[in-house]
Amino acid sequence: RRDKKIRCTRTSESSAAPLGAHRKFYAQPETSKVGQALSARGWTRVSNPRDAELLWYQKKQLIDWPHLACWQRANHMDHEATMSHKGHFYDYLKRANATAALRYLPDTYALYDATDRAAFARAVLRDDAAAEAAAARAANATTTTNATTTTLTPSWVL
Repeated sequence: RRDKKIRCTRTSESSAAPLGAHRKFYAQPETSKVGQALSARGWTRVSNPRDAELLWYQKKQLIDWPHLACWQRANHMDHEATMSHKGHFYDYLKRANATAALRYLPDTYALYDATDRAAFARAVLRDDAAAEAAAARAANATTTTNATTTTLTPSWVL
């Protein structure tokens, strides 16, 4: 994994597009419907992605993320696949200390992590023990009810 840096934190780099790049786009493939729609709305197509404010890629693998300027916008997010992976998403929330969001999620365990794997095993064993105890209580209650019913039935007959 490459080290991620927050873009546009340097004072020398602005998040606003330079005047020459405003309302310019780069589209890959060149025949995309989005490119046609942008052109129809007054945007100018450029052949070099470094000159464009908006980058439109059909295949996100073609985006040169390390060289994207902070004022450029792409139609994909870097590492977007990891955001939609429930385990990675949970990790991001934990690292961001998003406790308000975490309380709405069910218990989640990263089975690739030894600590979480052990917690998962304890939870399963705890749930199994609770299920067995509930089944034993239910079986005991049924036996008691049957015994009571059996005991009371003769007195009702008489």
